[in-house]
This record gives sequence, structure tokens and C-alpha cells, in this order.
Amino acid sequence: MPRFFFHLHDRGRVFHDEDGKECGDVTEASVLALKSARAIVSADALDGFIDLSGRIEIADEQGVVVFTVLYCDAVAVRRADDHSRKQLLTFRTTRAIVWCAAAHSC
Repeated sequence: MPRFFFHLHDRGRVFHDEDGKECGDVTEASVLALKSARAIVSADALDGFIDLSGRIEIADEQGVVVFTVLYCDAVAVRRADDHSRKQLLTFRTTRAIVWCAAAHSC
């Protein structure tokens, strides 16, 4: 199975993946990078500041970059107007109640 290396470019710094990970193909590697980028953006959100300027470059065993996942492409960002904010709040509240009932029998 081929090994891919996931080099992280974040806030002006580069973190080279020295170990890599075996993946079936570039598609599998890109899905892993996408999930990783979303996890990084999620962690940023918890800190109250989201920086979408980063990226993860996927390199093959020869060091050739075969795919890049941009943080800004990993998530969709939408600013809501007042009307849709109310709808979103209603949706989130309903979803939380359904989740609570299903997961915790509240």
C-alpha cells in the first residue's frame, strides 16, 4: 500500500510529516486530509478565532505533492441575516432536543 505524507501549512509555519500514513490511493489520502483540516478548523472555532488560510499538502513517497486541501475549501461558511439566524437557532434547538432524547433518554 502506498505511503502518503501530510505536510501542514498553518499560520506561517510548516510542519513536515516525517512518518506518513499508508492509504489505498490519493482519494483515500485526500479524505483523511479533509477530515484533518476540518478538525483543525473546529479546534480554532473553540478558541474563538478561525484561520482559513492554512492547507495540508499530500506528498507521495517520492516527495511529489499530489493533492492539496485548503482549509477554506474544507468548510462552508455562511453569515446569516436576522431571519435565517432565527431559523438556524430553531433548527439547532430542535436537533439538540432530538439528540438528547435519542442519546440520553431525557
